[in-house]
Amino acid sequence: MTAFVSIISLFLMSACSSIPPARPLELIESNQLWERMWENQIRTKKVTGEIQGKLSLEMTNKERSLSGSGGFYSGQDGIRLELRDPLGRTQYTAISRGKKVFAAYYPSQNKAYFDQQQGKLYFKEFLGLGINFYDLKDLWLGILPFNKNESAFSNMTIREGQNRVDFTLNSKGLQLQLSIDRETGEIYRILWDSLDFKALFEYSEFERCCDGILTQTELPQVARTVLLKVGEGESELGLEWEEIKASLKKDNSAFSLQLPKETQKVLLR
Repeated sequence: MTAFVSIISLFLMSACSSIPPARPLELIESNQLWERMWENQIRTKKVTGEIQGKLSLEMTNKERSLSGSGGFYSGQDGIRLELRDPLGRTQYTAISRGKKVFAAYYPSQNKAYFDQQQGKLYFKEFLGLGINFYDLKDLWLGILPFNKNESAFSNMTIREGQNRVDFTLNSKGLQLQLSIDRETGEIYRILWDSLDFKALFEYSEFERCCDGILTQTELPQVARTVLLKVGEGESELGLEWEEIKASLKKDNSAFSLQLPKETQKVLLR
């Protein structure tokens, strides 16, 4: 066993020593990458403003877990997420409508949670995540919940032979450590550090999204797999997009929720 451990240790030391050191980028290239990232952000936000899709999602924290497959719909007036179990039974529905209405319904518990901060109180309570449903939807798609004029970057670095650029982004009292694609500006990783919470977002398996808005060559790439870890193992959320496409329907009834009379209603404050 000792010999085996020694071999593994030598392998890990060798692997670590083979990672090339990070080198700082020149200011000109840093500025170009900064512009490229925000061009990508603007294009992705435009394309994904009104979408519908199929997804699989799993949420876990220290007290409960939830998983299932279902549908997602986002329009100008709101968001709807619905998950079903393997038998097709609805087990979770969350909606956001306008600037105040948010509801999360658990049919098996006959319980629904409401808040008037677009879901911010709910996600703080259940995931330790201090953002609202609209911002979470954008982050699922690799979109930052602020714009270029509200932020600044520093310390852009790259490792030889790699295509990822790392840097620090500061905006509105929070600090992010980002990894982006050097060629396209897409975000691979966000390490979020704010007074409200700390979280890690990781993005992989990129594909173009979403037909119907721009030409195929103009379409941005969106990660089909997203992993979110909050705090020190406080909670996790894993999402896999099976399909994302531009939404052609304009059905505001999707942003309302019909609850059975016996449902216990909890208002979060």
